[in-house]
Amino acid sequence: MNAGNDILGLVAVLAGIVLLLVFAWWQSRTPLQKK
Repeated sequence: MNAGNDILGLVAVLAGIVLLLVFAWWQSRTPLQKK
């Protein structure tokens, strides 16, 4: 089995979670619907 694919998959999942957390934090700081 190729361990490289597992590592890439894990990194992709972690990156996705980090992006979601950063987006949620940014959304709470600067709401898109600002009127």
